[in-house]
Amino acid sequence: MTARSSSRDALERTRVGLDEVLADASAEQAVALAVELFAVVDLLDRQVRLRRVLADASSPPQARTQVVADLLAALVSPQALRVIDQVVGARWSSATDLVDGLEQLAVRAAAAGAELDGVLGEVEDELFQFGRLVRRDAALREALGDPALPGERKAEVVASLLTGRARPVTTLLAERAALAPRGHGMAARLEDFAELAAARRSRLIARVRVAVPLTSEQGERLRAALSTSYGHPIQLNVEVSPDVLGGVEVIVGDEVVDGTLATRLDAARRRLAG
Repeated sequence: MTARSSSRDALERTRVGLDEVLADASAEQAVALAVELFAVVDLLDRQVRLRRVLADASSPPQARTQVVADLLAALVSPQALRVIDQVVGARWSSATDLVDGLEQLAVRAAAAGAELDGVLGEVEDELFQFGRLVRRDAALREALGDPALPGERKAEVVASLLTGRARPVTTLLAERAALAPRGHGMAARLEDFAELAAARRSRLIARVRVAVPLTSEQGERLRAALSTSYGHPIQLNVEVSPDVLGGVEVIVGDEVVDGTLATRLDAARRRLAG
């Protein structure tokens, strides 16, 4: 097994374990679990030596889970401890993958809470819309991406923009995107979280850029075509962008389907330039 496939396998196994923990949870319990897991992510981000110990595949899994029990048993719920045990007992290719995997599980727990509360679709859309706002507003984007700005201040900025205007789970995830960028821009982090939320319902998100708004009929035709192509239900997140110049750009995961006039013009210029 390669290092990369090792982490993929670990993530899949721990996802199954998370679902087992969430099987009888209420919406409030699922969100509370997410908050606990995020707190442990923060701890591991701060403690380099600890995360290396917990990701050390050369030590027995029982030894790694014992470290977790000694440190966290009195601080987190039994449900959170069970999830963390599964994470540190798995084989990850690196300490970074372990922490990233734990964060993904936290996002999935928050999404499960939204699903149980009947608002998962709204949370997906709110994350997308807030990501668009961050991309458009340079001052906001720079402030939230400023490493010198304390995390507490970033959380306050996000809360001031979203409290009363978005679901609490949306605010939680948006604050996490600002507090722990993990080497990515905040808008990209929000998109990642929205995709993880969509995965809760085995749906894919297609990010669509167009020059003018799609009609309802056009949107449904595009959704149906993409759903057939990818074999999954598709949620369209549509952004109207003047630089598209015509046509449509569709991004599903890492795949880009670009039929915009701007792209075709750029390609023509490159050919003319030799």
